[in-house]
Amino acid sequence: MRHDNDLKHSTKKWSLQSPDLTPIENLWEILNYYRDKSSHIKNEEELWEDCQSTWSKITGDICRKLVEFMAARSHQAEGIP
Repeated sequence: MRHDNDLKHSTKKWSLQSPDLTPIENLWEILNYYRDKSSHIKNEEELWEDCQSTWSKITGDICRKLVEFMAARSHQAEGIP
């Protein structure tokens, strides 16, 4: 870490841009977990069906927990208790 007071070297700025604080990155990880990895997609229709099936497994509770987690992580990065 450089100590020249340049904001681009700030830990706080870096941490707020961290993938850990990007909700879509966490959502992709969750979607990948729920995806049926045994299916071998052969065409666009099968891809669409696989996407719909996977998205249907994402419940309101999962979304709520993801939002709560992101809020807690962003407060940690900002130093808010």
